[in-house]
Amino acid sequence: MEIFTLDRDLELTGIISNFTSLEWYRKLSEPGTFSVSFLSSEAGELREGMVLYNTEETEPGVITKITRESNGRGSEMVIAKGYMMSKYLARRIVASREILTGTPSQIMRTLVVNNAINPSNNDRVIPRLCMGDDNSTVNDTIEYQTEYVNLAKAITGIAAANELGYAFRVDLAEKKLYFDIWSGTDRTIESETPCLFSPEFGSVFSQRYYEDSSNYASYILCGSGNDDDRILQDTGGGAGLDRYEMYATASGISKKDQTEQQIREQLRNAGAEKLAKYPKTKGFESKVNLENATSEFRLGDYVTCSNQRWGVREDMQIKAIRRNISSGNDKTTITFGDEVQTLTSLINAKE
Repeated sequence: MEIFTLDRDLELTGIISNFTSLEWYRKLSEPGTFSVSFLSSEAGELREGMVLYNTEETEPGVITKITRESNGRGSEMVIAKGYMMSKYLARRIVASREILTGTPSQIMRTLVVNNAINPSNNDRVIPRLCMGDDNSTVNDTIEYQTEYVNLAKAITGIAAANELGYAFRVDLAEKKLYFDIWSGTDRTIESETPCLFSPEFGSVFSQRYYEDSSNYASYILCGSGNDDDRILQDTGGGAGLDRYEMYATASGISKKDQTEQQIREQLRNAGAEKLAKYPKTKGFESKVNLENATSEFRLGDYVTCSNQRWGVREDMQIKAIRRNISSGNDKTTITFGDEVQTLTSLINAKE
């Protein structure tokens, strides 16, 4: 593995072959993060805003924080931290009302084109960004309306509600970035290319299984408008003690020039996105033995996780892959299913 350092125009400025530690954390439906530590002599002239390209990954990272430290014994360290490059989308808003009909991936692509690739104001263009591959298999047509929200938040909401991945893929030869969308491949135990993660098969070093319904919602009532003019639309379900209700105001949905049926479909979609932020959390977090993996896999694929001693076997989607390299140890931790909700994620869900 090597790390290329690039300027904002994707011009090569250096190559780093030695680093003290690396954490490369990729997430399915939102930009991941990274942290890399170097000896000062290896890091060169790293600055905030520069790009780090890990030669074993397709999406680069953008440095948002640089720390320089001395241990008092003559060694100086540089720690570079930041986000995957798709975080660039967080620098834009949906600058006008968008009323769209299409598949989730088509709507995601349209939002990015209108607000980052070909906006009416050229100052809003994200340099070198092009439309990439659409490998989504979600073909349901939805009605979507939004305005004045953060572009990355809008894209993440659609992706998470439909179990889609997105990322910026870099082409160093062309000096271009490509916005890619994909669905995971079925690699569960009954598929043609099964991938099983289990201590009994030697594909897992350690494993943590969790279930949490403390912030769960199964039914949502979304409203648009005021008082007697309000249109209400429900999404989800459940009965008795299995019904967890919530209400949300879809403030980004306007009734102007829209039929009631269109508004209801848009509210239904907004409700589905909101419910996706309040799951009954169920997942595995496992340090995996890649040498004993039963087949190839990638972020977003559906695989089978099991632990015979716990009596648990679940088919789950790979939602995050975290790779840590430090002191000669190379460890990969995978999150299968829902990630544990943090205070930050709960605050974001309420927005």
